[in-house]
Amino acid sequence: MNSQRTIVTKMRLFVALLVVSVVLGSGLAGCASLKTSEARTAGPLLQDAGFVMNPADTPEALAALRTLPPRKLVPVERNGRRHYVYADPDVCKCVYEGTEQAYRTYAGERLRVAQQQMFATGYRGFYGPWPWY
Repeated sequence: MNSQRTIVTKMRLFVALLVVSVVLGSGLAGCASLKTSEARTAGPLLQDAGFVMNPADTPEALAALRTLPPRKLVPVERNGRRHYVYADPDVCKCVYEGTEQAYRTYAGERLRVAQQQMFATGYRGFYGPWPWY
């Protein structure tokens, strides 16, 4: 019985580490894409993580907004530090800008939301529920 719990604990740890490495790996690759259907929820999550919304309310700002890839977090260098920008030309016509810390907070929050959605739908793993759940 104790060995079964050890196996379950190790498997849960492995799955958690795998999910975290995928999330962090996508951030290190340069861009983190968001699906269009998630674009409406991205704004509040970005702001909660510490990103600042800059509305594109002038012709110059709209032109700058169009130069960025839509609905993608893109790393940029500002004053020798890495920042991330997220252009939303459809929902708010704005650009969200955040620091490295804001990006990490956002990535963690996205992971938490994804896990909640996964468990709310009854997902129990690749092989289905284990007998000792």
